[in-house]
Amino acid sequence: MRCKDKQVWGAVDWIDERSLGSRSLSQVLSFLENGKIEEAVLVCKQQGRKRRFLDPSGNTVLELELPFWSANFQESEWPIEGRDAFFLFRAGSSALGLCEDAVFVDHKCFQRYVVRGKGKAQASHLKTKGKSRYGSRLRLQNFDRLIHESIGRLLNWEAEGPLQRVFYSCPDRLFSDLRASNPPFPFAKEDPRLRRLPIHVHEPRWEELKRVKAWTERGWMGYSKTALQYPELISRIEFLVEEGEGKC
Repeated sequence: MRCKDKQVWGAVDWIDERSLGSRSLSQVLSFLENGKIEEAVLVCKQQGRKRRFLDPSGNTVLELELPFWSANFQESEWPIEGRDAFFLFRAGSSALGLCEDAVFVDHKCFQRYVVRGKGKAQASHLKTKGKSRYGSRLRLQNFDRLIHESIGRLLNWEAEGPLQRVFYSCPDRLFSDLRASNPPFPFAKEDPRLRRLPIHVHEPRWEELKRVKAWTERGWMGYSKTALQYPELISRIEFLVEEGEGKC
C-alpha cells in the first residue's frame, strides 16, 4: 500500500508497480542520479518522499517513493539509524516496540478488559448514555491502567535516550484520552518525530507490530508506458532491483 501525500502530481497509468526495500531504492536512486544512459536524459522532480523522473518531452518515465520510515531523500536516511518506537493502541490492547538501527530490542503488549458485550469501549459508552455500574467501573479502571501502562513504557524508553521517530496508530476518540491522561501522551501533535501510520492496523499484538514495522521499511516504484521507450534504462534498473532484493 502506498502512502498518499497531501499534494499529488497528475495521475499516471502505471504499467508496472511494486514495493521495494530500502537497499533497492537506494541503489536505483543512486544510479538515476549518477549513472550515464545514452538513450535517456531524465529530469527529476521531488515532492516529499517521492521522486518522479521525466524524459525531455516532459513525459513521466518512472517514480520512486521512499519507505514511510524516511521523511525525505537525505542520504542519512540510509541505512536506517537511531532509536525509534512503535505505538499501536486500541480499546482493550496496545503493542509497543523499541527499535535501534531498525532492529527490535524491546517490546511489550498489554491487554485489558475494557470493551462491553456490544463491542463498544466503556469510555466511549459513558460519553453517550452509559450507567455507572460495577462492570462499567471495572472496565473504566482497566482502561486507565491500559493508558498508564502504555504511556509509562513509552516514557521509560524516551528517558533512556531520545527517540528519533515515533510511529503510532490510534483512533481519534482514544487519542484524546491519551492526551488527557496523567501523565499525558509525551509527544505533542506537531512534534516532527510523531508519525501517524496511514495503514489499517489490526488488533495490537507482537505479530502485528512486526508486520507494521516491515511495511514502514518498504518503498514503491512504478513504470509508465513511456518507460517502454527506454529498454536499456529499464534493464539496468531491473538488475539493481534484483540485486537489492537478494535475487541475484
